[in-house]
Amino acid sequence: MCGFNDAIRIPLDGSGKDDRGWFDLGKAQVYHDHFVRAQFEGGVVVDLLRPGEDISLQLCFELSAEAARALGQALLDTVAGIGKEAGAELAAAPLPG
Repeated sequence: MCGFNDAIRIPLDGSGKDDRGWFDLGKAQVYHDHFVRAQFEGGVVVDLLRPGEDISLQLCFELSAEAARALGQALLDTVAGIGKEAGAELAAAPLPG
């Protein structure tokens, strides 16, 4: 089932880099949809958008459910490690949404 209309949208405060250089990130949207290229039945699509623009896609990636879980856990584990090094404020920061 397509879930684009049910996409979880979160603001991002960060930047990315591609072959043209650095760019600002403004928002991410995460949802389940029919994949364009990846051949998975159940998975996750992540769109990274430029600030202030809803349709200016900077990067889209399609992940299997297993890869999405692993990526999510890796992000959480990394933030927890940073919190231990930099102080409890980062680790205790509320998640967006």
